[in-house]
Amino acid sequence: VERELSARAASLAQVMVGLSLFLLEHDYQGALTAFEAAAALPGWEKMEGREVVDLLIGNTQLALAVEAAAACDREGVLARLDEALLHFDSAGQQAPSYARAYAGKASAHYLASVWAPEDSANCQFESVDLASLQLAKEDIAAAQQASEQPKEIGVRSRMLLTEAQIGFMDWWSTTADQTLELLKQQPFWATTEKIIANYENGDNVSVGQVASDARLLRGQGLFAVGDCWSAQDEFDAALAIAETAPERRMEVWSLKGDCFVELQQTSAASDAYNQALQIARQLGSADDIAYFEAARRQLSAPAAP
Repeated sequence: VERELSARAASLAQVMVGLSLFLLEHDYQGALTAFEAAAALPGWEKMEGREVVDLLIGNTQLALAVEAAAACDREGVLARLDEALLHFDSAGQQAPSYARAYAGKASAHYLASVWAPEDSANCQFESVDLASLQLAKEDIAAAQQASEQPKEIGVRSRMLLTEAQIGFMDWWSTTADQTLELLKQQPFWATTEKIIANYENGDNVSVGQVASDARLLRGQGLFAVGDCWSAQDEFDAALAIAETAPERRMEVWSLKGDCFVELQQTSAASDAYNQALQIARQLGSADDIAYFEAARRQLSAPAAP
């Protein structure tokens, strides 16, 4: 018994270190090392809770996949997603009623639907892997049907966002008639409204980033159907959320610039790209700096005779 208690205490200590690195410092590689150290400790066959460690490892691999995506590293993204799926599968096998395991798989398969096509290697997302998208739809349905649902509003909202992202991708990749009227009839649109309501105008800070992502998704949908002014409203709402991360703010300003270009609002587009450029400089992102500088130069170039 004493040995089991010692192993559990050591595992818990590693988990706490990993959570601190993940949540406070966004050091996902360090967090992964801590969580894997917890998983490697002996005695798990006699202790409950291994599914939680697998879930933490899976979520950390997802975060690292997102980092690889930001660097346009397709191989890195897919390798991280494979590892994440292994651990989400393990969590689901140990606790079949655990909704978060299926939600994790849904997120991984959603990202795979974007990054599996070879054209994603150059960040030119012209196609969607429909097999991965179908798996994501099945996973999120399993998460919704699981008996053990998360109680924290932030986690519930994250699951809703995954559902909305999958629904958006399904609509965007399979619907030929993309109109404003049909967009707002899509189930994912109502799901984003639930997320925004959960934020309660800032009272639930744990929902802040998720609410911002929901606004961004709505803006992308409006942009896709050609309603750029309404898209700008959604992008502005995302920027108004205090918890919106700098990387996401840069993305939103970039989309605002793209929208203004479509609207032939050259000065406003240049200003939006400049906002994105300033964030890119703060982040030290050389590729993004080069991109936004080039976008501004192109806007200021004299028109061809």
